[in-house]
Amino acid sequence: VLFRSELQAAFQNSAWKAVHVLAGSTVEAILVDHLLSISYQKKDPLKMSLDEAIGACKAEGILTDKSAELSTVIRRFRNLIHPGRAVRLAEVPDIHGATVAQSLVPIILNEIANAKRQTYGYTAEQIASKVERDSSAVAILSHLFKKTNNREIERLLLEVLPERYMAIELQEEPDQCAPRIEKTFHGAFEAAELETKKSVARRFVAVLHEEDGSTVRVYERVFFRSGHLAYLDPDDVRVVKQHLVAELKVSPSKGLFDAAFGIGAYLVAGEVSEFVDVALNVVLDPKKGSFHSTCENFIRDLYRSLPLETDQLVNQRLGEWVKFLTERSRDLDALRVQSLVIDEVPF
Repeated sequence: VLFRSELQAAFQNSAWKAVHVLAGSTVEAILVDHLLSISYQKKDPLKMSLDEAIGACKAEGILTDKSAELSTVIRRFRNLIHPGRAVRLAEVPDIHGATVAQSLVPIILNEIANAKRQTYGYTAEQIASKVERDSSAVAILSHLFKKTNNREIERLLLEVLPERYMAIELQEEPDQCAPRIEKTFHGAFEAAELETKKSVARRFVAVLHEEDGSTVRVYERVFFRSGHLAYLDPDDVRVVKQHLVAELKVSPSKGLFDAAFGIGAYLVAGEVSEFVDVALNVVLDPKKGSFHSTCENFIRDLYRSLPLETDQLVNQRLGEWVKFLTERSRDLDALRVQSLVIDEVPF
């Protein structure tokens, strides 16, 4: 938009040289960016001249013969930047060349846009908009992601969906599309490449370190899942586990327990009791009845997701709770905890 306004201003002021230079540099940037986006291999697009970029895009069927021929008027735009070279080569910009140069920019943009639609797939914004407008879109997410470039999936995960969700959080009235955005995020994560998954996992750690409490709460409840720990280094894994157990102690919620399902796979022996305790504190609190079953399932999942050599630590901790409650004549609570003990299946 900025280039277009400057280009228009230069033309209106009869600055023909400026029109050629602005149009040439704009077209060069557009073509090089597109060649990079399709992973063009024959030559590094960043090392191409404008003439080479035009030739490569024409050969790839991105530019039509007509637009490639029209590009002749801007191919030597760099000569105009150097007065001596312009005089020596008799480069004299005029209104006729400037008119073609100005018209060429939207022509190139349209052809690149058409090429992107055919080969690049959906953009992050298109997917987000589809999910927000169409409640049935969640059912076809896997199909949409197959037609989405990984670069756009990465933008969807790191920028577009979090920004959309945070905007919804600021609204006074709940928005029905919020759960769809959450499902889209996790579907996109599953479809993403390894490096993108690592970037998303590291983004959560960065949020823990840098963002305010409201942002942290959204990320931990909506965008985090325990499986993301597989993509972090050991130090970051420890930070996330410490944060989760601290949050579950202070402000437990169904969403946070749901996000922590499967965390047993990443716990060491000394951490198991803490996670059992935070779940049991909810189970035994009558004021938190709305997600008692979530916490009971969390304890069972903890047992199943722990390595074989440490899974009995769950039963051991439950037994300690049964003893503690029985000694205080809280027999009903003791029975409830006892019912959570996992019976081993004999082989």
